[in-house]
Order: sequence, then structure tokens, then C-alpha cells
Amino acid sequence: GTPTPTTTLSASPAKLNLGSVDATGTSKSKKVSLTNKGAIAAVIGSVTATPPFVVAGGENTCSGQTIAPKKKCSFEVEFAPATPGAVSDQTIEVGYNGASPAMNLSGNGIAVTLKAPSKETFSSVAAGTSGKAKKIKISNPATVSVNLATTSVVGTDSGAFTITANTCTVTLKAKPGNCTITMEFAPKSGATGTQSATVGFSYTYGANAGVVSIPISGTVK
Repeated sequence: GTPTPTTTLSASPAKLNLGSVDATGTSKSKKVSLTNKGAIAAVIGSVTATPPFVVAGGENTCSGQTIAPKKKCSFEVEFAPATPGAVSDQTIEVGYNGASPAMNLSGNGIAVTLKAPSKETFSSVAAGTSGKAKKIKISNPATVSVNLATTSVVGTDSGAFTITANTCTVTLKAKPGNCTITMEFAPKSGATGTQSATVGFSYTYGANAGVVSIPISGTVK
């Protein structure tokens, strides 16, 4: 049979960097236009992006449409990285009577790092007594929420520190989500010198994980 006549769609912008996005998050969408540079109509089936890029649910005047010569259509693209890392050279597949337009999509997935104090020092107390409670605040600067594992106190003198209240449980919401671990320094009878331990928890978001680990110390009077 006779070959199906073909046409050419050109994409604008041909290069699109969707920037830095927290892993498991989604970027703002960016518009891509296709122009029919050929002499016959472009009959478009579907428009799909290579993951972790997606054709967004916004206005799409390309999929399932016939574009006359010199006419344009457009759709929106988003970057939704599941894991941290730079992604580049991804494309858009346009099913029509012609070759897919040249497109280069790139973006950078960012690991979620919770903000926590670098260390906490408690006021000196006598052995066998409890000091004033100290609130340790942890915050989530990311655009995605994280799931928190159980908070624990570990280390040589872990028994000298008591958690009296804790809102760092289950989920830490996206920015400006924060939580507080309230602790007291309560060195055991007979304890002397500086007591030190570490307080913290691990967390996950999608297939990714992180950890918060805060060195804590106090001196026995």
C-alpha cells in the first residue's frame, strides 16, 4: 500500500529544566507547545513523558487532536522524582504521523533533610535529681511529609536522660511542619562527670530514608 504521508512537529521549549524538587514531591508544571512545521495535518494520538516526568492533568490541546499545518497545540509537564538524584535527557513521546519531536527534559531530585540542633547541653544537676525540662525542636523544610520511626535515646549514659513528652511521632508534615522532644537530664545516684548520649529517630518518605541524631550531654554537679 501507499506509505502514510508524514509531517513534523517541533517542540518549544526543546530543552526544559524543571529544577530541584524534593524526592516524592512534584514540581510546578511548565507548558510545552508543539508547532506543525509540515505541509499536512498532524493527527496526534497520545502525548506521554518518560518518568519521572509526567504530562500533567492541566490543559492539553494536543492529545487526540488534529493540528493543521503552521498551527500549535500545548500541554503541561511536571517532574515527580521518586528518589533523590539528577535526571536529564528524558523525552516526550508524541504518537502521530511523524517522528517524536526533539525534547530534553531535566530536573534534580533532592533528599529530605530534617532540621535539628547540632547538639543539646543540659544544665548541671546533682546525681539522683532531675533538671529543668528542655525542648528539642525538629522541623521539616521540605515540601513533602515524612514518616517518623520511634524516638530513642542511645549511648553510654542513655539512662541519664528521660523523654518526658514527644510530638515527634508518626508523621512530620511538610514545611513548616515541626515537632518537639521534651527531655530532662536525670543522672542516676552515684553518677559523676559528664554524661552523654544521643537522641533521635529514623524517617522515611516513599522509598527513601533519613535519620535525625542529636548528641546530648549534661554534667553532674
